[in-house]
Formats: sequence, structure tokens, C-alpha cells
Amino acid sequence: MVTLFGLISKKSPVVIILNEIMKTRDILNKLRINSMRHLAVILCLVTILVWVILFFVQLYVFNNGQFDASDLINNILGNLLGILPPIIIFNFAYEYLTKKAVSKDISDHIAETIMADSKVLKSFSYDAQEKFLESTLRAMIGKDKSKIALSMLSPYVDQVDNSRFSDFGIRKNMNYEIKVNSQTEEILKNISFISDSSDYILLTESLSYSKPNVKLDFSEKCHKFKIAFCVDNQDLEDKLKNDDYLMRENLKLKEEDFQKLINMSKDELEKCIIQTFLFKININDIEAVLENIEISKSGFSLIYQVNMHNLQNKNSDDLSVDIFFKFPQLRSVHDFQAVVSEPTYCPCIKFTWDKGFKNVQPITYFSGNFNVKGEKYFENQFEYKGEDWIFPVSGVTFTWD
Repeated sequence: MVTLFGLISKKSPVVIILNEIMKTRDILNKLRINSMRHLAVILCLVTILVWVILFFVQLYVFNNGQFDASDLINNILGNLLGILPPIIIFNFAYEYLTKKAVSKDISDHIAETIMADSKVLKSFSYDAQEKFLESTLRAMIGKDKSKIALSMLSPYVDQVDNSRFSDFGIRKNMNYEIKVNSQTEEILKNISFISDSSDYILLTESLSYSKPNVKLDFSEKCHKFKIAFCVDNQDLEDKLKNDDYLMRENLKLKEEDFQKLINMSKDELEKCIIQTFLFKININDIEAVLENIEISKSGFSLIYQVNMHNLQNKNSDDLSVDIFFKFPQLRSVHDFQAVVSEPTYCPCIKFTWDKGFKNVQPITYFSGNFNVKGEKYFENQFEYKGEDWIFPVSGVTFTWD
């Protein structure tokens, strides 16, 4: 206990609460001692009174009123020798058990106080909190299951860099809406890198969510993040781990059409991307600005920045994200994946299609012990709503003929 409490300051809530508990314990101990003293006096008086009564009964009933001092002393000594050992043993045992029970009660009271108040737990060091979490899980679900639970919790309890938009851990109020349009000849015919617009369908995505308890570094003038469109996913995993990607999407284009994008100049590429994808990204209702485009054979990344001074003026602990864009996809590709990449509370995923798509079917892979309700509306829309936390990697794949 000394080692554990040495990790916190004397003015912390833990020490204040423990001091109050110790004062209460001292008061209870004093009351217990006083009550035991009163009880002992009463027992002595009752014992003496009973002894005097029995002495006179014996004297007048059994000894005909004749008093023999030697017999009286022998009887007293015999009785004392007979009852003292049990009294002494009982007294020591009673004191030991009583003190042990009181000590256990105080320890339970301290533990219950610490466990019930998150403010008290925050007063401990990170290592102490981590050991407390491990012990609690081990006591609740056993050694092996606690290891599994800790490995699942580690990304969210480890001390990580919370200055990046992609590292805040959880999402709430997520609404993800996808619309697919097969009538694209007129819409895409003016897109310079598309050789034949009839080879493509058009997808429109709208994604919004919030991230609670965000701690941004406002010492920066601007914060940069990326939106990735990937043609080749082989090196995607390592790539996304090292950069601040807000979102990524698969890009299915003809090889010759994508090569046209690669061959464009910087200005031509930016103009084409803006014209085709119609991106609009807001962070806490502050519009992000496109700064640069990185393109390679594996795909391209859009680098955006948002003014940190404007974010700071919003004075909000939650980070709200709103993303809207459109992009072409090969008509020969007959599926779309809507993935939940972070732990998300009660997400809503909506998929809508036009008459050009036949036999649209969802394949769900939601993880977690919760219910996800899926319904079909108007013969051209599926909607899935989670009723609890959904864990990564979860989602639904929509396929069609």
C-alpha cells in the first residue's frame, strides 16, 4: 500500500478520501473499545452477583449455614483453574478475528471507493492504472481471457500520439451513404482521362461522424491529412500505418485511363481531380483546402489541410468530420465494400442504386456481440443500423449482376 500510494501527491483526491476513511476507522475503533469496556464491567458485576447468590445458596442449603474458609478457597481455586485457560484462549482468538474482520472491511471499503470513482483512478500513474486494469480483468474473467481482452484494449489504452486525425480511436454518430448510378454516359463524357464513359458507373459517397475527447495540437498553424484512392492494395497496409489518412477508397479504372492521370501535369491533374471527384471535406464545419496530389502506379493521395486557428475557435472537445465526393468505377466490377475501420457506436450504412442494377445483395461481416438491423426500402435501397459498438474490421459488401 505504501508503494502504491507513493505514486500520488498528498493533495490528490485519493489521499483525501483515504484520510477520511482512516478517521472513520479510528472513530469506529474507539467506539468498539469503549463498548467492550462497558460490556466487560457489566459482565464482571453480573458474575460477582451470581457468585454471591450461589455462595449463600450453597452455604445455607448444602452446609446448614456452617462456613469453612479452606473449602471455599479450594473451590475458588479449582474453578479459576478450570475456567481461566478457556477464557484466555477465547479472548485472544476473539481479538484476532475481530481485528482481522475490521481490517478486511477497511480494505474492501478503500478498494470499493477507488474502483467506483474514475477521478480517483486518474490520480494514479499510468503504470498503476494499467496494473489495476490487468488485475480487475484477471479477477473477472480469468487469466487467459484477460490476456485476450488486454490485447484488444491495448490500442485504446496505450499512450499514443493524439495529434493526428486518424489516431483518435473511436467514432460516434456515423452516417455512411453510398449511391451508384449506371446512367453515366452524359455525366462522364467530358472527363478527360476517361476514354469511354459507357465502361463506367458513378459512385457518390457521403460520410459523416464525430470523434469524442479530441486533443489537438493548436501550436501548429495547419493540420494536414490525406484521402487515398488505391489501384494496387499490396503495399497499402504499411503505407497507411505511417501517414495521417482520414479515408481511403479502392479505385477501379482501366489501366490506360489511369495512365493518362499519371502523365498529366500538376495543374492538369488537380483540375481533373476537382472536376471529376467534386470533393468537399469539412472538419468541425471548417472547410479543408486541397494542397497537393501525390500519384503513383499504386494510386493517388489527396493532401488536404485545415486551419488550426479556426478549429480552436470552435471550442469543442469533439471532432466532427464530413466528407462528400464522387468517383467512377469500372462497370465490370460488381461489388462495393462499406467498411467500419474503427470502433464505432451505432453506425448507419445506406446503399442506394438505380434501375440499371439487378439482383443487388448484401454480404454482412459485422463483428461484436450486438444486433445490426438491415432493411430494404423501395426496392432500391438497403440500410443497416448498429445497436451497439461495432468493432473493426466490420462492414457489408454489396454485390449485383
